[in-house]
Amino acid sequence: GHGRRAPGRHRRAAAVHVVDRMQRLSRAPPVRAPFRAVLLLSMERLDEALSTAEQSVAVYRAAVGAEHNQTSLARVNLARVLTRLGRLDEAEREYRDVLAIRRRTLAPGHEDIAVTLDAFAMLLNKRGRHAEAAAAAAEARAMFTATFGPEHWRTASAEIGLGEALAGRGDYEAAVAMLDHACSASAAAGPGRAGQARACRSRLARVYAAWGKPELAAEYGLEAPR
Repeated sequence: GHGRRAPGRHRRAAAVHVVDRMQRLSRAPPVRAPFRAVLLLSMERLDEALSTAEQSVAVYRAAVGAEHNQTSLARVNLARVLTRLGRLDEAEREYRDVLAIRRRTLAPGHEDIAVTLDAFAMLLNKRGRHAEAAAAAAEARAMFTATFGPEHWRTASAEIGLGEALAGRGDYEAAVAMLDHACSASAAAGPGRAGQARACRSRLARVYAAWGKPELAAEYGLEAPR
């Protein structure tokens, strides 16, 4: 209920305060600024998240260059904010640019390429382009598996996107198998991945509902329509 969520909000607000204080004490470029944008996004402070993300991109471009990986990180977080705001064309441009830069400047299979693909797959799913989403998520999953193993929460994150893409293409059986594993791995990652585990269960419920299995959807917290 509301009381259980409040401590999480307080912790995120405290984290924003700590990041701000660290930045005030430092003369360096705002290394923590991308982290601050993500925190603000998680708190639904979208206008602040957007301005913070845009400022972070501009500062890093000036400080370390347009193709530095820290600039790419700031741009991925900007794309996440743009996606939440429904500015999907702009978000897609950011993801495509960053993906091209990271493929060009990082080693093949690098974790940050996979992170970009994972986030991009979520946007593509949101746009209903499930074949493209499946390709991006499958590539991210393969990279994460090679780096971290099949049970890692990052691998599970890519499986959530892949499961959603499979469901969007009507392959419900494969989607359920993918999401079931992703939900188990996300839950096993502990409290730090609780949000990912909840999101996974929600997607699994929606897949069951779309598959015409309302009793299974209800097990994951989704009520059948009346």
